[in-house]
Amino acid sequence: MGLLEHYADKSRGIKITSTKTRPNNATPYTIGDVVGTDDWVFDFAGCANALYLIAVALRIDVSSLPSGLSTFKLHLYNDVTAVQLADNAPQTFLTADKDKYLMTINLDAPTDKGDFLFSRTTGIFDQLTLKKGSSKIYARLETDGAFTPTALAVKTLSLIGVGI
Repeated sequence: MGLLEHYADKSRGIKITSTKTRPNNATPYTIGDVVGTDDWVFDFAGCANALYLIAVALRIDVSSLPSGLSTFKLHLYNDVTAVQLADNAPQTFLTADKDKYLMTINLDAPTDKGDFLFSRTTGIFDQLTLKKGSSKIYARLETDGAFTPTALAVKTLSLIGVGI
């Protein structure tokens, strides 16, 4: 029996989401900017003590693909980052966060689905362990392309996996 089958036999599938709304401006993102003010928070309270991560989904509620929008990087932490960055600030890794850092996931580029954009990145297969006494995973979403966003656009990230 493989690792995934072992977890699946003793656990259940879960999907935890976090949503952010773009500030009311269209200030262009440059490569390496953070999307969303402060950390994205995924709360596992009552669901699991850890997550065997299988996929990440990103939905952006806009009706067309902005020119230059490409892929993103999702940086995961098991505690809130030391400095909360504002939307459009350059992503940075601080020494104060090195023990909190879990991984970076390269997300697939969103595609236009009509009234929203969507991407689902699969094949991750990695365990996210929560900090003792916490039920949360924190994240930063970083742009890989320069683009002009839509003001007040809603973005939803979902961590999908097996709760353990």
